[in-house]
Parts: sequence; structure tokens; C-alpha cells
Amino acid sequence: GQEYAAGPGTCPLMPAEPRQAWQLEDALEACCPSWGPKDVAQAELKLAKVGIYTVPGLARVLRGKSGLNRRFQDAGLKTFSPSTLSALREQLAGLDLPTSPALEAWTVEDTLYAACPKWGEEDVTNAVAKLRQVGVDSAVDLAKVLRRRSDVNKQLQDAGLKAFHQSTLSALREHLATLDVPANTAWTLEEALWTACPKWGEEDVAAALRKLALVGVDSVATLAKELRGKSGLNKRLQDEGLKAFSQPTLSGLRALLAKLEAAAGGTAGEGAAEAAAEGTVLPGADALAGVGVPRQAAGP
Repeated sequence: GQEYAAGPGTCPLMPAEPRQAWQLEDALEACCPSWGPKDVAQAELKLAKVGIYTVPGLARVLRGKSGLNRRFQDAGLKTFSPSTLSALREQLAGLDLPTSPALEAWTVEDTLYAACPKWGEEDVTNAVAKLRQVGVDSAVDLAKVLRRRSDVNKQLQDAGLKAFHQSTLSALREHLATLDVPANTAWTLEEALWTACPKWGEEDVAAALRKLALVGVDSVATLAKELRGKSGLNKRLQDEGLKAFSQPTLSGLRALLAKLEAAAGGTAGEGAAEAAAEGTVLPGADALAGVGVPRQAAGP
């Protein structure tokens, strides 16, 4: 029945094991260093009485501002102090999320929590609900609509719903860029530019598409061919009196195309990049949407 305090909200005594390997005892000892063995045992027992037996289970309940203490109150148990809750939230954030890099392992809810860690339960619930109203029911769906800068917000606005802030869209793209995406749709040149150059704006992408068209690059496949040489694309642009791409832009595009080529069979020959770019799924192929693509300077 004792109310526990956890100091200033930090965990100076960290277990040697990585957080993913923590047991409840490890988490409580790390976040509440002033507690003795009896305090930790009592806290574990109290958590068990409200159905919490694992660190991921505790992390999920801690997402809400009052979820854990509400459970205690409903069970007639004494609540944790605010400092204890803060320390636990700080150290356990994200431990209930999937560890798999496969996009199919993630839900929209998981993706929102990972990309927007300061959001509360209500924020995430509202976002999930409005995304469902525009047909975004999975993380795979979300990745697809985010491959174009304005698609998801346009769909929301057309449905009379509030658009996401640009910082939210950026955070979602950044998180999704760490996950593997199935090669189930063809990539357009515009999508490749958005993915490889995430800091570009609408005008930057439009300008890049126009000048690429002037040198005969109108698809991801033709872009892949031009980028095989170190200076081939820029030389063609300069020969036409057009501004060359910066080296960070070329690096970002090459990184994306390398991912697509590897996903389409890697060493399957010169046609691999084109097959991936056009959405052709080779045996065992998985296309990646911007995984590991460097951040680019704005503008083409």
C-alpha cells in the first residue's frame, strides 16, 4: 500500500541487459533506484493484480496519462506517484512496439505512437479514426499515401477532416523509411523524388520532373539507367543548359535505386533495377520505400 517516489524522473541505475530484455523487476529497479527489494516485489504484485505481467504490457498501459493509476484505483489499490509514472514512461517508451522491420508487422496505431512519441492515447485514437475514414487501415496503406507529399492531407480535406501538420507527416515518413515495404506497386518518378529527397517541396519536385523530361528521363527505369554512370545524368542536363543535380541529391537517388535493385533480386543482372522500379515482383522480391536514404538539401 506504500506510494512510491522515483526521484527526478531519470533512471541512473540501468540494468546491463538491453531494454528489450528487461523483466518487470529490471524496469522497476532502474526507474526507481531508491526502492528496496521489498518495494519492487510489492509493485510487481500490484501490477499483476491489474493484469500487467510484462514490460511491453506496462509500456502500453503507460501511454495514457492516467491509464495505469486508473486501473489501480478501480482495483482499490494505491496509485503510483507522478514522478514514478514519469520515470517509467521515459524509459519504457516504445518497448510495446513491434521489433520487426517488416511493415506488415506494424499497425497504424503502432506507427503513430512510434513516429509521434509525445502524442497521448486520445491523439492517436483520433488520428487512427480519421485515417480509416479515407481508407488507410494499415501501415502499408499509410506508407503508400505518404509516398506523395500531399496525398493523405488532400484525402482528409476532401472528406472534411483536419489535415496533419507537416511535422507529423515528416515524422511518419522518417519512421516508415526504417521499415521494409513490399514491392506490390510500381514506383513513379515523382514518388522516387519525394522518397529520395524528403526535404524538397512541391516546386522542387515539379522543377526536377520538368528538367528530367527534357533529357528523356520520364520513369524510374530510365533514371536508373542514367545514374549508372558517375556523371552521366548531370552531363546530359548541362549539355541542355540545365542546372545539374547536387551530389547529395544524386546520392539519395542512387541509394533508393540500389534498395529497389537489391529487393528485385540484387545480382539478377542489369534489368533488376528496372524491374523493381516498374513494380515487377521477382521471386522473393520486397521493395523498400526509402530505407536508409540520406537526408537531402532542399531544392533540385
